[in-house]
Amino acid sequence: MLRWCRQFHRYPLGSTPRSHKPGGSNPRHLACLISIEDAARCGYDEVLNVVLSRDPQTSLSKNVRSRIVLIIAVTGGHESTVALLLAKDPELIHVVNSSDQTALHYAKKASIAKLLLDHKPELINMLDSNGWTALHTATR
Repeated sequence: MLRWCRQFHRYPLGSTPRSHKPGGSNPRHLACLISIEDAARCGYDEVLNVVLSRDPQTSLSKNVRSRIVLIIAVTGGHESTVALLLAKDPELIHVVNSSDQTALHYAKKASIAKLLLDHKPELINMLDSNGWTALHTATR
């Protein structure tokens, strides 16, 4: 999947690997080519906007590792994508994975951690299934 991200970053938003000429694609076309997980991982805010405007419940679906789109965006390090997802659905901040880890447990950038804590300060003390807070996770 990471290769997909790098491949798409070579092309401006107006074109894709499948249509090398500018203007051959737009966020709606990209939404058909890549999954919502890939869009979150790669930071394609416009694609996420298209997908979530059509089906807002998509943001709550979990992948095989029980991660929602917010956790995937946090892992990818895309602050604008995290902000977009929280603006679209503020309830995403409450969703945990199968190990009871919040999005804050996955935050590697201070700016993303701050953004998450601004939305829900209680995240700082939330424990996962091992009894670890996000701070414990960050220091290992």
